[in-house]
Amino acid sequence: MKKRILEKMFDVRANNQTLTKMIDDTQKPEFLASLFEAIKKYSKLLAKAQLVQGNFNQRYIFKIEDDSSVIQLLDGGNINTEMNITSGWECNTKALGLGIMVPALVDAFYDNNVNSIITNMLYKPFTKSIEANVICGDYLDKPLFSTTNTITGTKDFEGLLQLIRKLKDTYDDGCVVGNSGVISGIIDTIDKEAYLNEYLLNGTIEGIQIISKYDSPAEADGKFLIGFDPNKICLLLIPQLQVKKISVVGSVEKFFHIYGFCNGGDVFNSAIGLKE
Repeated sequence: MKKRILEKMFDVRANNQTLTKMIDDTQKPEFLASLFEAIKKYSKLLAKAQLVQGNFNQRYIFKIEDDSSVIQLLDGGNINTEMNITSGWECNTKALGLGIMVPALVDAFYDNNVNSIITNMLYKPFTKSIEANVICGDYLDKPLFSTTNTITGTKDFEGLLQLIRKLKDTYDDGCVVGNSGVISGIIDTIDKEAYLNEYLLNGTIEGIQIISKYDSPAEADGKFLIGFDPNKICLLLIPQLQVKKISVVGSVEKFFHIYGFCNGGDVFNSAIGLKE
């Protein structure tokens, strides 16, 4: 399947205004499985996300959280506790594009390097693009930094610890994500050796994973760190890629625009932002 994708891609004519589909119907199940595997493998942020297959021109609804409250029946059959069903989220997939540059001779030896080429040319960049949009921006519908659920704290270790404690009080599983520079500055303020050793050895504080991303915003709407439950990130993906080849005068590389289709993020609005 991977070899056929590359063959079809390298056969695309430059400057053709029509996008070329790279995945046929027989390839869709294998491609989607390999894409799901790559996302979970190459992204700490998305390793526990719910990944759902979608189709073109179809709307999808994420409706009921998996932690609805327990219902207890009394002797008369009456319900003692009402169900806690959250509001739903309805969406379509969106075209998410990548611009890639491929060495001109790569198609001359791809027979023996298919996995390496398609991983570095497609899976890793696509995963990185999805991850960046899940964190912030206005492209996907539910980025983490768009949360309106916030707490106030200082931009130092005490503030980080305050966010961590809030996460532990709210969810069984939790992560914190933020800009690499911001997190490095916060870690520099740790004055207890046990906390510093835990972070250096495990990348966690009190068991909560800290994810540093250089392309995460240093601040967005006053929020500089986001705490979230990684199990409540949902992604809707269509098993299809479309490609366009771009001719660049004087270049020895080949340039492509590749489009995948996805939407998602923190669909249950469960993230917690830390702001000063």
